[in-house]
Amino acid sequence: MNHFSADIPRRGSLKNIELTKFEAISMERHFTAVPGQYLLETAVLDHNSGKVGAQRLTFDIPTPSAAPTLSDMVLVRQTEPLRAERRSLRAAENGDDK
Repeated sequence: MNHFSADIPRRGSLKNIELTKFEAISMERHFTAVPGQYLLETAVLDHNSGKVGAQRLTFDIPTPSAAPTLSDMVLVRQTEPLRAERRSLRAAENGDDK
């Protein structure tokens, strides 16, 4: 079982508190997990108001397919050719000496 936690303080001007108090706060953690079913339990404590919220969510990480997969596609309006110096840098980054 993995546990992640973080204190995420809100900072800002008191004159903007009414505008910002309904904004989302996000926490992101990366982890590695084998395929299977998981239970995500979250809890939030607001130190200012003393309010607490909690939620449980089940999710599945599927077994990878043996067939090739394609990630999300992005449509672009325009592309520009890669300049020669950038091409050689990209080849060096990828370990391609050719």
